[in-house]
Amino acid sequence: MENVGDREAQVLVVHNNAEFSTVELSEWVAGGSVAVFASTLNMPVEAFAKAPKRRVFIAKKKKAR
Repeated sequence: MENVGDREAQVLVVHNNAEFSTVELSEWVAGGSVAVFASTLNMPVEAFAKAPKRRVFIAKKKKAR
């Protein structure tokens, strides 16, 4: 979602699906508009050049036995 107006936007989000789900940050970035993220986070578009294009899992590496 992007506010293209010159005033503050108000957004009402309504979910009609009773099943709860989550969207991982990496999935959100991979599926969204780089221009919107850059604008929202006040960062240059180039900062997202190496952003993942798929879901990424971050976890502590297990020790080899």
